[in-house]
Amino acid sequence: MMGDDWDHYLCRLGDDLGSIYLNLGLRTDAPIATHAEVTIVSVPLLHPTDRGMSGDAEFDTLISLEDDLSAAAAAEQSIYAGRLTARGSRVFYFYTADPAALSDVIGAAMARHVPYRFTITGHADAEWSLYLNLLFPGPDALQQIRDRRRSAAAEE
Repeated sequence: MMGDDWDHYLCRLGDDLGSIYLNLGLRTDAPIATHAEVTIVSVPLLHPTDRGMSGDAEFDTLISLEDDLSAAAAAEQSIYAGRLTARGSRVFYFYTADPAALSDVIGAAMARHVPYRFTITGHADAEWSLYLNLLFPGPDALQQIRDRRRSAAAEE
């Protein structure tokens, strides 16, 4: 159940460019009835590019922040589904059975990443609509991921 198959793709949010990084492997199991609440953690970037994306200046710090959030979620048996970077923020999506406990460990993890600010929101999402309709790529983006993977495999 729930294989790890992480990848990324670019997307459009109106006139804005976005980047989505997600666990494609969740698609075969989603929705997961025991994890019917989505917790959303929004982190404004400190140094966004002119297009609202993350840049090299924050790369290592954002990876460390993401690793801490992912580990905190895993410790609470929550599922890190993916993230969206756009419009000057990085937004993380977690599915959980216990939103209050997840919020507590996320707050503790974020305390290690001053000066980043964050907001936590969430709601019931038994159908996993944010994962399936926002994060999961459409047919064209999915084909681009497959093509990129084939190309990378051919180069090895």
